[in-house]
This record gives sequence, structure tokens and C-alpha cells, in this order.
Amino acid sequence: SRGTPTVYLLQFNYNQRFLRDRTVRRAIRYALDVERIIARLGMVNPDVQRPTTVWPAGSFGYDSTIQPVTADLVLAKTLFEAAKKKFSSIPTLRLSHSGCEADRLACEEIAGSLGRVGLKINVLPFDGKSSASAASADLRYVGLTVHDPVFDVMTLLTRDNPTLAEFAGPWLRQMLVDLVDLPNQSAARDLLPRLHRVLFEDVSVLPLWQYQERWLVSNRVTGPTEIMNRPYENVENWTLRPGFPPTNGEATAAESKVAATPN
Repeated sequence: SRGTPTVYLLQFNYNQRFLRDRTVRRAIRYALDVERIIARLGMVNPDVQRPTTVWPAGSFGYDSTIQPVTADLVLAKTLFEAAKKKFSSIPTLRLSHSGCEADRLACEEIAGSLGRVGLKINVLPFDGKSSASAASADLRYVGLTVHDPVFDVMTLLTRDNPTLAEFAGPWLRQMLVDLVDLPNQSAARDLLPRLHRVLFEDVSVLPLWQYQERWLVSNRVTGPTEIMNRPYENVENWTLRPGFPPTNGEATAAESKVAATPN
């Protein structure tokens, strides 16, 4: 069985004025050598893909004509130098993560990649209070499992990243309003690809990779579906067949024991 893919991405804290500048966000996107990071983290396999928005590649409302960006260090440095002229100083950016070792390693790789264009990144140590760490961070590395593209994306872009909704341009802000008021699935099918395009061109968030989890299920078990959102989903409907049929003597002994057991 396979689970819903988890999309890993960078969120920007728009309270940091430096990150409100689209040129800065574009420089960050071109500086990140995502393919190299995937390889260094040992994640090169068919279950790892590069989505171009916050919901999984190939899912409902995904615009497959938008292709992942290839790292371009020269362009990243050019964009960064152009952005620097707008600011008196360049801040050291704080990057938060969930605290697990895999996320810490990913953030160290991200920080190293961004350092190639002169951006100083401080990977925040996990203090056991994820929400507090994220609130104080300029960049947030998160994994998002999208079961419902409309509800989960709206949650990410509005509740989990309120500064995006606050500082978004008029086109994106209107789309976020429309996302809340979608009347039916047909309207969602029309809006989501357009939202995908706007998020991508604005670099509102920065998708990195998606990972497709899979679980091995014994052929003795009946009931699990091909797609499960989490292990043991609907386990109450599963059935386990015995590994070996009982002999007649074992069956008689078991029946006698059950019969002798008081209610």
C-alpha cells in the first residue's frame, strides 16, 4: 500500500522585510541545488519527486506544465546582488525545523546551498516547542501531507503562514479569498491550477521535494486499500488469515477450551 505523498517546502516569514522582496526569494530558489541535496541525503529513488507547488505532483488541481527550476548559481548571485542594493544590510536568516534528525540534516544542506550566494543561515536548534521556534524563524522547513488540496492548502497559506496572507499581492490575496468560498469541485478544478501558477511565479513558498511512503502488507491480511493516508488506517476492518490450518486435534482442543471457559 502507498500513502499520500508528503511535500517538503520552505515557508517565508514575511514579517522579515528582506524576504518580502520577490528578487530575494527568486535568488533563494535558484541558489538551492535541490537535486544535489536529494542525492546527499540519500533520497534518490522513484518515490521522491520534485513538485512545483505545495500539493503533490499529479494530484487534483496540479498544473503539470510547470516544471521544477534547475539550480543556477550565476543567476542566483546576480539576483542577490540586485536585491542587496535595496537594503542597507543583509540579515542572517533563521531556519527552523521539526526537530527530527532527517529534518536537521536537510536544513544543514539547505543552509550550505544558500551560503554559496552569500546568504548566512542560522539553523535553529530544536527546543521542544516547534510552534515557538517557527514563530521566531525567517524560514521554516515543513512537511505537508495534502489529503484535500482545497482545505489543506488553504490551511497552509492562511492559518499556518499568516504573514503570506497579510503581505500577498492583490492577485494572490483574491485567490486565497476565492479558495475559502469555493462552491463546488468544478470551481476548485478551475482555481487550483491558476493558484499553482501564481504561487510559482511569485515564489510565495518554495517546494523542495515530495516523498511517497509505502507500506508492506502481508498477503495473509485482507482489508487494507491500495492508498492509505497512514499505517493501520481502518485496521478494524482488516482480517488476518491463520498462517497454518490447525490439525483436527488442535481444533478440538481449542473448541473444548472455549466451551469450558465461563462467560
